[in-house]
Amino acid sequence: MWDQSKFLEPICYPMTELETVQILHSAWATLFNNEPSINSMAVLFAQWCLEVGIGAKYAKCYNFGNIKSSPNDGLYWTNFRCNEIISGKEIWFNPPEDACKFRAFKTANDGAVNYLKFLSGRKSYANAWSQVIAGNPSEYSHQLKLNYYYSASEILYTNGVVSLFNRFISKYSNTTSWQTPITAHDTPIDFTPEEIAQIQGQLGLSLDSQIQEYFASSRIDQENDHLAEDEASAFVPLELPKSLWGSIKNIFK
Repeated sequence: MWDQSKFLEPICYPMTELETVQILHSAWATLFNNEPSINSMAVLFAQWCLEVGIGAKYAKCYNFGNIKSSPNDGLYWTNFRCNEIISGKEIWFNPPEDACKFRAFKTANDGAVNYLKFLSGRKSYANAWSQVIAGNPSEYSHQLKLNYYYSASEILYTNGVVSLFNRFISKYSNTTSWQTPITAHDTPIDFTPEEIAQIQGQLGLSLDSQIQEYFASSRIDQENDHLAEDEASAFVPLELPKSLWGSIKNIFK
């Protein structure tokens, strides 16, 4: 049974892009005691954008990877309505069902550290994590797919990770802002029509295509490895933008 004293209300705490990058950087330094390369940080940030859905705006209780809770993990937890794609079928669950229980954190840094631990410390994700270290977004996406991290199309998912990886490198390669202490505000970036068309082409989607399969996928705790064998993956319902452009633009605000 879940410890009721560790329950947190499922509240979203929005953060800007730059705040998120700085928190991920700080969590990496805390956990590994070394400096991540900009390519490694770009891989993590790009994949996180797709998974959580326009950043921490939709990450309830600072759960960076929407990782499932288990009753004996000793962590705080929350619950909210979600669905899972099991053997190709969409199944909805409502609280207080166990499938609706997710890890929860009181601070963004705690959530980010747990997210990195989850990716780096699981045997099933060892090959994927090696690609984070190498800074290879396409092979990282491939390794995640091989180990059932996501159920979306591998081609589209990989295109999304690579596109956001390249955008991150373009924005941050000539600055150290992503390594500095967390600031209160971020400067949004705007895309030109040409850049919009390029992103659409990279993702293989039209302007009004829905991309819910990219966002807010909940990770099954790999302590329950039998769930991964069924390619079980949960999705949090979001009020998604109606266009790919709107989604990508909002990621960088």
